[in-house]
Formats: sequence, structure tokens, C-alpha cells
Amino acid sequence: MSAPSFTVLCPSCESQLSVLESARGKQVPCPRCKKLMKLPAARSVMPPQNPSPRQAIQPANKPIEKPVNKPTEKHFKQPTDKPVNKPIAKRVEKTVEKRTSSPATMMPDLFQQQSEYTQLNEYTAFPKSRKKKKIPLLVIVLTAAGVLGTAICLLLVAWLGSVLLNAKKNIASSNTVATDNAKVTHPPLSNPQKIPGTDTKFYQVHFMSDTKQWMDARIYVPEGTHSPGSLGCVFTAPAGTPLLHGVDIGREDNMEEVLPYLRAGFVVMVYSVDGRMSDALTPDMGAIYMNQIKSSFDLFTKAEAGVLNGKAAIDFVLARIPEVDPKRLISSGHSSAATLSLLLAAKDARISKCVAFAPISDLNPRIGEIVQEPSMKKYFPNFSDYLRDGSPITYAGKYSCPLFILHAMDDENEPFASTQRFVSMMDRSRVTFSQPRRGGHYQPMIDVGFREAIEWLKK
Repeated sequence: MSAPSFTVLCPSCESQLSVLESARGKQVPCPRCKKLMKLPAARSVMPPQNPSPRQAIQPANKPIEKPVNKPTEKHFKQPTDKPVNKPIAKRVEKTVEKRTSSPATMMPDLFQQQSEYTQLNEYTAFPKSRKKKKIPLLVIVLTAAGVLGTAICLLLVAWLGSVLLNAKKNIASSNTVATDNAKVTHPPLSNPQKIPGTDTKFYQVHFMSDTKQWMDARIYVPEGTHSPGSLGCVFTAPAGTPLLHGVDIGREDNMEEVLPYLRAGFVVMVYSVDGRMSDALTPDMGAIYMNQIKSSFDLFTKAEAGVLNGKAAIDFVLARIPEVDPKRLISSGHSSAATLSLLLAAKDARISKCVAFAPISDLNPRIGEIVQEPSMKKYFPNFSDYLRDGSPITYAGKYSCPLFILHAMDDENEPFASTQRFVSMMDRSRVTFSQPRRGGHYQPMIDVGFREAIEWLKK
């Protein structure tokens, strides 16, 4: 049976304590703040109405229990059935270790064991405001980095998915095959658009070639009014391919290779080549890229490396641009597009003159090593045939039109010696060969190429 007790409030820390009745009137230290406090005076004990024989022989004015001189741990009510609060126990333990000169030293039996202080939570109501445990900065930083990294990964996955989906849609729309019985048509021109700041107009066209693939083209017409058959026309495709797939026409503001001819009074048609690849697809995508390039290479070679697209472009202009003179059709291009310019001139007798800036005249030294890789053969079937048929050097002795060829001696992209060898195999009376000493692969075309070529075209 537990001893009688009473509740007292510490005047210093306002902790509520349960104290044995026998400690009344004494001065004791508070277990919470260690300050001395005076307990209320003892109550007079009333004798029971029906005293037991043992109680009856005791004097009435004498307490039943013998008072103690000083309170010890037994004066505080001990918990019996509630669990220990470990965080508070640790705090009390640290406090006990520091308590060397506090009033608690007056009563060492009350403040000796950690196990005793783990029980204070049973009868002590500490203030509600407690110091929160700080979270280590490293844990916060690592958690934030993990959340941010996860978010970035999810965004990248979503972005890559949208890129691949758009690429698939674009390629599907550009490489759509017509039905076998569809006829090649030349739709009427829509309203022309104007190049900002000029009176130069251009037409955006979408038509089907005889390869049963849809083509895109942009036709630029010089400023002013022109009579039928009064203008020459330059046909060119965008450059920059590895000669393994086709190409789209690019942005309308890419005018570096168009404006020189326009200003010289030529109509210019920029046309697409079958087997287009999206710019979003790159070799580091592995199988996704290789499967697509296999499909694109298939369409590209079926179009004879773009020759059939060039012929379709000529057909369209002659059908829809009456200002063009059918006897003044010029093929032109730079780098990979110069290769196509030479192929078109060799295979279409309607080309009256050919311009080629830094062409790749022989594919074998440039991309022939692909055929040596066994793993590549499934992606590029009949590659040896393509190396032969897609190289202008194969047709070196078959050109019937005059050619203007420019190649810088310090070209770091395509060796000057390769073009020099190609020219040496041709009828030199048909070839004008410009050989700038320096400038690299592209800049000589801008610096001197267009000026020299236009002068040559007007002779």
C-alpha cells in the first residue's frame, strides 16, 4: 500500500510535484530546478473513529508515523506502471553530472542514481516549451540534394520522351509513302511570303516526288517583275549530313547560301532529301539512333542519294515558276550538298551548269570504314554499292555540262588532294577549279566562292 502524499507547485520553476505527507514543513531542493523550497506545514492527524487496539494505547497527541529529520528519495512518490521517458532521462542525467555545488548536495540520497531520475517524469510536470533537437546540416543538404536529383531525373525522362515522340512524328510525316497508284502532282503555289526588310518573296511548298515521298521546298524569287523564261534557277539542298541520310530544308532565315544568288538575279530553290533525320536524335542514343538511321539510309539510297529529289525539284519549278528559263538550270551546294550537286549534274541532262564548294567526291576514304564493321552491316545493307554509286568520282568522265569547283588547300574537313584527284580525271576544258590557299572548309565559299561562281555563271 502506497504512503499518503500531497501535491506541491515549485515556486521557482512551477513544476508540479507529488511529496510524501511526512515531508510537510520541511525545506527541500526541487528535483527540477534544484532551488530550495519550503513545503506547507504538516496537518494535524485526526485519530480514527474506531481505533484499533494498537492505536488505542498510543497517546492521542502523538503522530502515528515517526517523523524523519530530512527528506530522502522515499519522500517522493515512485512510479509503478508507466514507461520511462528516455529523452527526459538523458537530460536529467546530464544535469546530475553537473550538479556539484547545488542544494542537492545537502541530500545526496535524493540525487545519486540515474534510474531514480528516469522516474521523475511520473510525478513531475515539466514546462511545455522544450528545446527541439537540431537536425544536422549534412542530413538537410543530402535530403534536399536527393529530392532535387529525383525531380531533375523525372524532368529529363519526360523531356526525352517528348523529344523522341516529336522526332518520330516529324520523321513519319516527312517520310510518308504514297499509295502505289498516286500520281506525282505539283500543287498550286500559295500566297508568297516576304523576307523582312526586302521585296524578295518566297514560296513554301510541299509536294510528292516520284519516290512516293513527300518533299518540302522553299522557292526564292528576286525582287521586281520578271517576264517568263527570263531568270536562271539555282537548285541546292542543305549541307551538313554524314552522307548516310537525307535532310530537311532548315529555317527560312538561313540565307547565307541563298542571298548571293538572289542578289545576282537567280531564282533559288532549297529542297529536302528523302530519309530525313531529326536533329534531336544523336549517336549516343544507341539502338534508337541506329534503328532510325537504318530506315533513313534505306530511303536515302532509294532516292539515289538525293538525285531523285533534285529531279523532282526541277520538275516542280518548271511547272509552277514561269519566270525560270529551262535552259539555265544550275545545281549548287557546299560539302555534302556539293556532292549531291555533282551527282545531279551527272545524272540529269537538264542541268546546264554545276557549282560545287568543297565537295566529297569519293565516299570510300571518308565513310568506307563502316563496311569493315560486321555489326554495321545490318544497318547499312548494300553499302559497297552505295559507296560506288554515291561517289561523284565514279562519273568523272561522264559530265556534259561545265563545272565550277572550289576547294581550299588547308581544308581540315575534306582533303584538298581528294578533289584535286577528281578534277584530274575530268575533261579539264569543262572544269574551272578555284584553289584558295587558306580558309578551311567553309569560309572560302563566303569570302571568294560565291563571287567567283556568279561571275562564271554569267559568262
